[in-house]
Amino acid sequence: MQQAHVALRLEIRILLALRGIIDVALHSSISHPPYGMLGDGFGRCADYAILGSRILKRLTGGGYHTVAGSEMLNCHEGKRLSISADRKSRRTATHLSPLSMFHCWIEAQHLVGTPNIREEIIDFIIRHAHATANQLGISYTLAPPSQPFQWIWRDELRLPDHRCGHPRLRNTDASLKTADVDCTRLLHAYEVENPIYFSQLEASAMERRVDQLILPHAET
Repeated sequence: MQQAHVALRLEIRILLALRGIIDVALHSSISHPPYGMLGDGFGRCADYAILGSRILKRLTGGGYHTVAGSEMLNCHEGKRLSISADRKSRRTATHLSPLSMFHCWIEAQHLVGTPNIREEIIDFIIRHAHATANQLGISYTLAPPSQPFQWIWRDELRLPDHRCGHPRLRNTDASLKTADVDCTRLLHAYEVENPIYFSQLEASAMERRVDQLILPHAET
């Protein structure tokens, strides 16, 4: 039986200089054999989220957990692509794979001065935003990001005020990433159903020098 997630509030945030090292280790493990697959990791947001949360838990002692739901992808020049499975599909699906329109990422709560709490969002597949938009027939003209991942506070990840009135955003927090309980349940089940695969990926990532990282300070 799957255990309910209990949030652990962290006091340490991964240093900026170390985030790229973690990203390279994850991406290399997922996109290359023997444990990963060919194809540069495209379309495998669930694998990135699960492996990333496992590695971050090792490095910090816990607190990071996987989330799945919808995303509003910025394609530049006012164009945004909504990646969201319809309600019926989310509620009737028994596995994650039949859902084509969903996204997965990592979250954690941090203590940033008593009693203040900020939520951290980590997404390791920003590198595939252009390919995702093109596959769905949307022109993507945004300049390539300076780094192939997103590591940001939740309160910095919001739609512009003039976009918050869109009908599909009603009853949401206007975030560019919105968790869904059914998608998250399927994501957690996917990890439970594939223990050997994710253990192999985790071992592969740790062998890529991630286990030598030292986290001496918090990063804001």
